[in-house]
Parts: sequence; C-alpha cells; structure tokens
Amino acid sequence: MRKTIRFVDMFAGIGGFREGLRRAGGFICVGHSELDKNAGRSYRALFDTRGEWSCDDIRKADAGSMPDFELLCGGFPCQSYAEEIVIPKFKLHPMQIAGLRSKTSG
Repeated sequence: MRKTIRFVDMFAGIGGFREGLRRAGGFICVGHSELDKNAGRSYRALFDTRGEWSCDDIRKADAGSMPDFELLCGGFPCQSYAEEIVIPKFKLHPMQIAGLRSKTSG
C-alpha cells in the first residue's frame, strides 16, 4: 500500500504546487502560507483548507505550531517578476537577463 505524504505549501500563491500534488495522488496538504491577501483568498476558494495549519506571514510563524509533514513545498515569490514582464512585445525583458533582484523574489 502506498504511503500518503503530508506536505506544507509555503508561499502557496493560488495553489499550483497543491494542485499538482493533488493530481499526482498520494499527497495530503496539512498547512499553507501565503502573504498576498488576494492569492490567499483565491487559494481558500479553490481548496478546502478547513482544519489546516495556516499562516499569512511566514516570518511570524511559530514553528512549534506547525503540523508534522514529510514534504515542504515552496514557490519563490514572483510578484515583482510578473509585474515587470512586457506582455505585448514578448521580448526579453532586462529582468530576464539580469535575474531576479528584488527583495520579494528568490
């Protein structure tokens, strides 16, 4: 019998990692963290998060309150990158060349 892997979804956005693991099967989300209020609202609308550990600002989290887990997922914050892309031109943007340097990006 396959073991269910418990995971925490950090910097969850609207749930890309969670949805991927849901589709893969064998994973259960036991907690999530998302600082962006709109993304967090979308996340809770898309997934049943009742009873899960959650934290808006992970910098203020109490590690002792986190549930046991085997996998920690974390998407790097992409807001500054997404806001800077030149959508209509589809050209290389300077950020794509220089890398991500803002304090909210990895």
